[in-house]
This record gives sequence, structure tokens and C-alpha cells, in this order.
Amino acid sequence: MGRELTLIQMQFERSNWHSLTRQQLQVHVIGYAYADETCLQGETLAQAVVDAFNSADSRSGALDEIGKWNGSFAAVVAGEGFACGIVDRIRSYPLFYGTSDGKFCISDSAETVAAAQGPVRLDRDSLEMSMMFVFICGRWTRFQGVRGIQAGEWIDYDSDRGLTTNRYYIFRPGRETRDVPDEQVEAQRMDAICSAAIDRMIDSAPASTRWILPLSGGYDSRMIASYLYRKGITNVLCYTYGRPDNPEAQISSKAAEALGFQWHFVEYNEELCFKHTQSDEMKAYYCQVGNGASLPHIQDYFAVAELKSRGVLREGDIFVPGHNGSFTPQPARKNQPVSNSLLKYIIKKHSLIWTDWYLHSCIRKRITEVLAEIHDPSAADTAHMNDGFTWQERQAKYITNSVRVYEFFGYQWRMPLWDNELTDFFETQPTELRVGRRFFIDAFKTILGEESVSGLAKIKEIYTKPTTRHLLPGALRKAIRSLIPPYLLYLYRKLQTDPPMRHALGLESWYGESTRVCDVLSDVCRKDPMLWKYLRWHWNKPTITTYAISIQAAQVAEYLLKKYEDA
Repeated sequence: MGRELTLIQMQFERSNWHSLTRQQLQVHVIGYAYADETCLQGETLAQAVVDAFNSADSRSGALDEIGKWNGSFAAVVAGEGFACGIVDRIRSYPLFYGTSDGKFCISDSAETVAAAQGPVRLDRDSLEMSMMFVFICGRWTRFQGVRGIQAGEWIDYDSDRGLTTNRYYIFRPGRETRDVPDEQVEAQRMDAICSAAIDRMIDSAPASTRWILPLSGGYDSRMIASYLYRKGITNVLCYTYGRPDNPEAQISSKAAEALGFQWHFVEYNEELCFKHTQSDEMKAYYCQVGNGASLPHIQDYFAVAELKSRGVLREGDIFVPGHNGSFTPQPARKNQPVSNSLLKYIIKKHSLIWTDWYLHSCIRKRITEVLAEIHDPSAADTAHMNDGFTWQERQAKYITNSVRVYEFFGYQWRMPLWDNELTDFFETQPTELRVGRRFFIDAFKTILGEESVSGLAKIKEIYTKPTTRHLLPGALRKAIRSLIPPYLLYLYRKLQTDPPMRHALGLESWYGESTRVCDVLSDVCRKDPMLWKYLRWHWNKPTITTYAISIQAAQVAEYLLKKYEDA
């Protein structure tokens, strides 16, 4: 590379990078961070990065220190002959990098890095992985020669020594646990930590901020609503979406009413979804937000677009989704190196509706490599491997990346339940308390003091009648369902009048109940052997018989093939 550095940034139009040049350092930061309980944003965040580099004995020491900060941020630092990049624990703002012809490129866009290397070439293995999962696992992306900085990682490229990467943090629940002799005391501790996380969130925004809360029937978003209420924050607008008979919406409405918050509902129907799926705006969204490492998250897209068009949302609003690190862990097993049973479990857990026997050896090898990096031989069981994989791949690359929809429409966001202190709390909690989220739910009901809403139990989205679900174990239901041809499931759903048979979020409306898969996709999919391998059984079937996200995966692959291989 010599002594020249090519630095490329700013792919997301609504991602506001702040740049600062000090003492031969070029610093670029985005987001906010807390260091010693001081909120850093914009110039103060950039200056704090400069100070970290000036006070540390080495660049690695400076990056490790920055990795201790709390918050949602990313930073790029360039100097003579080097460039560094770091993302926070959940990869709130993705960064990508690549080397070509002696040049090093780092950017917030995988496609930008690919284009900087010359003719863009697609990584066919990654493209196939995106047909099976909502993420591309590991550092790989859909583009050859382009890698992503992992959650909790920093990189340091030196023109003389080359590339150094370091995982300063890996989410490994159950690896080191603490004793919990009294669950009442544990719940009080969680209460204090959650309260502090909400305080930091409030402190990071202007006093005039209106908080926009996607309020579902789940506990996470209701927890945020409860804390805002307890802290006297009244400038809150809640919304939910889906079918009008959606149990989640009913719970959401009652919770907002009990707390005195404004509430809006967006019905997902064919007319609304078709209007947006055919729009140029949504096509632009697709192009921007998947960013080479995940599928674009569209579940909230229709609701946010509709609320904005109705004039409900206004400039300066900040969205607060309930994403968090208390997700349900894998049942504990004796710790061992990556086994076929663990690999199969993870593939089944994270794969889309396509059957897993399609997975070829290269994809299995990639997943195995990621698990090996997460694996801690000193842990007592393998729960940390599955949880670490879920955090690094699905949570960081797909769930966290869902906030791009808010940015796309010009709004900020916060994720207080991914606060470092709260994440550390769940990471060191005994696995038995986390199974089924039992402790989290009990603590919410009994300690947080929201008697007005604590009796509202979460009603899960269901496809079958409740009586059927209670009579048959989950594994048996899935096995039986896998034997039923998709077109018979389609006919059964069409004849079914019981509202719970429909998806609570109206997923069947995304493409239209009468629309066939071949109406959504083009002949590019038929001509490509890899795509056709997955699509041929569904091609002439109604979209309602196929998981909507699977069709979306094919659309993204189709777009890239048209752009780069059919040009």
C-alpha cells in the first residue's frame, strides 16, 4: 500500500459521521458512547477517540480502551501508514474493509468497498448462505474480497505489518456465572441496572425528544414503556401493526392505555403492502440496508412509512425498539468442541423455511469456523456457543440492523436493553434462570411495579389452533407440519376462518395472498442454478405457502445478479 491510505465512508445517507483532524490523526465517528458516565457524541466523541490514541502506549491499547465504552457507536481512525476501525458490542453501525492492489479500503458500505477494488464480484457461497439464513455468518459478505468487522471487534491495518484483528468482546452467557441465592435480590439488581440504562438513554437525547416505541405484546417493549412511565416521561408515542384481530395489538393497546401513552395501529393488508413493495422508495431501501451481510429488515418498514405519510411522526423523533440480550439460551450440554449435533441444532434454529440438506460443505465449514472462534474450552457447557452465535450473527447483523429502517426515513434510535451493564448482567446469570426467559419475565411482573399491565401475558404468534398446540409437543407439531405439502397448507389456511390461523403481523399480506412466487421474481432466478435449486418447488405456488422472508432473500439475490452478473 505504500504510505497512501484510501478511506471511503458514508454509504447510508442518514448516518451522520462526524470527522475531526487532530495531531496527524483523521478521526471519523458515528453514534454515541458513555465513558466514565460522560455522554460522548459528535465532536466530543471524536475528541475522546483522539485522547485515547494519544494516551495509550499502542494503537491496540487505544482500541481496547475504546471497546470498554458503553453505547452505540463506530469509529475509524487514520494516520500515516495505518487505518483502524472499531464497532461496538452489537455492531450498531457496520464497517467493512478490503485490500486490493496495495490499497486498503474501509467503509460503512460493503458495496462501496467492493467497487473500490475494481469490477464487483459476488461471493457465490455467501449468496447461497443468504438463501438459508437472514445473515452471512462470520466476516464474509456477498462480495468477494470484502469482509465485515464483527460485533465487539477492532481492526488495525498497517502498511508495513498488514492487517491485525482482535475480538475485544464476545457474548458468552454461562461461561462465568455468579451465584444467585435470592431471586428477589437479583430482580432488584436488574431493576437498578435497567433504570440506569434508561437514564443513559434519556441523557443522550435532547429534552424535547419524543420517544417512539414499537409496542408489541412482548415483555421487552412493555418494560421500556414501564420505565419511561416510572420516570415521568410523558412524551411517548406507541405503535404496533399487523392484522386487526392481532392479539399482540390488543395487548399493546391496553398497555399504552394503562400508562397514558398515545397509541397508533397500522393494519397490514394487501393494499398497503402492495403499495409499498412496488414503490421506488422501498427498492432504494432494499439496496441500502442489507449491506452485504444480512437481509434488509422489512417487518417495521410498512408501519414507519405509513405513520410518516399520515403525519404522525415528526422531525427529531427517536425510536426505541425492545431488542436485548436476554434471549432464550440453548439447553445446556456438556462442553465439547464443535460437534455435528450442535451444528445441526444451530442450522435448524436459524435457517429459513428451505430444508437444511441443501447446505453444501463450504457453508457448514464457515459455520463451524465461527463456532470454533466463539468456543471457550473452560466453559462447563455448550450453551455459550449457541448464544454467542445468536448474538454475533442473528442479533448483531439482522435484529440490530433493523434500526436502519428508522434511519432510512430520517429518524434516530436507541436500544437501551443492549446497554453494556445490562448485557453483562445477563451474561453472568446462571443458565437455568435464563431458560425460557423465566427470571426476566418473573422480574418484570413482580418487581417493576407495573400492576396495571403485569397481568397482560404475551400471546405468541400462532399458525394453528391453540387446542392443537397444547395437545402436541412443539417438536412433534413441526415434524407433522414438515410432511404436509405447502399447497395443502395454503388450502387449509384459505378455508380457515379462525383468526389465529393468520400470522399476527400479516406476513401473508406482504406479497398478496393470491400472488404466486413466480409473479414476484423474474427469470433470472430460473436461469441461475443455485437459486433455482431453492425456488423450483415453490415457483408456481402462492406466496402465502412460502415464508415471506425466504422470498425476500431471493429478491435480494436476484437484484445483485442482475446488477453485477447480467450487466
